[in-house]
Amino acid sequence: MANTFIHGKSGKFLAGSTELAVEQFDLTHTVTTDDITHSLAGGARVIIPGIESLDGNVTFIYDTLNKPTVSPNLSPSTLITAHFKPDGVDDWTCAGYITELQFSSGPKAGAVRVKGKFMSSGPITKPSS
Repeated sequence: MANTFIHGKSGKFLAGSTELAVEQFDLTHTVTTDDITHSLAGGARVIIPGIESLDGNVTFIYDTLNKPTVSPNLSPSTLITAHFKPDGVDDWTCAGYITELQFSSGPKAGAVRVKGKFMSSGPITKPSS
């Protein structure tokens, strides 16, 4: 069976049910580990998984119809349900916080960009197929 690769332009980020005009997002899915290597392990490392997290960054265009500190409220310290969809369909979902918002503007013509940092808080739902 041939691989089906996707283009990054299909990616979506939703805060709750509001889709933002995303330019880019990146995710880091990690789990902490505890090294419990012991003398009966036969020379192999033994680890146990710990806390799972999903952290990332999202860059989107400021939209006056979806103001990022009003609707949806992405203000730091506000809990949101985030949906990261790398192909526009498959959904990584979790509750979490935008921990930082950075707004970029300047004297040249162009869109106002917003960069947000996200940290999960709670269970993570991953694509199932």
